Amino acid sequence: MKSLPIDAADSLLDVNLPDPIMQASDLLVEIEAISVNPADAKRRIRTAAEQDHSEPFTLGYDAVGIVCDLGAEFSGFSKGDRVWYAGDVNRPGSHAALQAVDHRIAALAPSSVSLQAAVSLPLVSLTAWEMLFDLLQVPTNETPSSLLVVGGVGSITLQLACKLTGLHLIATASRLETAEWCRKWVPIRRLNTTI
Repeated sequence: MKSLPIDAADSLLDVNLPDPIMQASDLLVEIEAISVNPADAKRRIRTAAEQDHSEPFTLGYDAVGIVCDLGAEFSGFSKGDRVWYAGDVNRPGSHAALQAVDHRIAALAPSSVSLQAAVSLPLVSLTAWEMLFDLLQVPTNETPSSLLVVGGVGSITLQLACKLTGLHLIATASRLETAEWCRKWVPIRRLNTTI
């Protein structure tokens, strides 16, 4: 089965699949909410270009859901827990009713934010965190330095950098409302905005 162009009538299918096969370290999660990321589109294009596959391919990274079963080697979770995670590129995605996910990449979902807000955060937050602290190795102390923040992942990057570093933040915004959001969220003493 080859993936079709997104504008083709059968490019996305609603199919009934068997329950996921769980590994020992997995949680079986009943999906409550998913988000769609640019990474999903890129994965779809890459999968279409690289291979034929006999089974429907399930996309999806971000998910929030309820743990309904536990593998033999899990820790930190119970049936009924609400969890969130950014999935695994090597396994079927979250755009499904049920997903088996390794418990080591899941966390208890926050109860202080809406389901919609929670599901929009895992992959973009992970991307921002890895960029700041793994790739750029920004220290979490008051080292005087500057960081130019651009784009959608930038909204999370700005928040992480503001709370966890001593960076002088410079943000770009293409609309007045996003510039205003930057000014409200980050203390003025540490933020420059341009439109």
